Amino acid sequence: MNERKTECVKGRYPYEIRKLWKRAGKKIPEGMLLCHKCDDGWCINFDHVFLGTHKDNTQDMLSKGRHWVPRGEASPHCKMSDKDVEYVKKHYVFRGKNGNNGVALAKHFGVTQQQITRIARGER
Repeated sequence: MNERKTECVKGRYPYEIRKLWKRAGKKIPEGMLLCHKCDDGWCINFDHVFLGTHKDNTQDMLSKGRHWVPRGEASPHCKMSDKDVEYVKKHYVFRGKNGNNGVALAKHFGVTQQQITRIARGER
């Protein structure tokens, strides 16, 4: 297949490389993936991919520093805004009776008391 594209082409599906790979007569053994050296899932250049396992692909990602865990409001599991967290850090009173103790704040924000304590200690 001499007319391989060397650039990423908009409008192509991210799994296009698999179709092209197979059309070129190459096989993808069971349990193997086509992993991108260029880290662009839209790329269709055969020189930019290698066969590897899921573990190989994960190790490649980690070695390149592409592992990102969303924190705070960036997380899809976020229950409290950054503003809420700042409120807890500022107003939390250990065993306080004024409504700013862990139990009251947890109930107000819909999280566990342990989470409020972690926030107050600066662990989250």
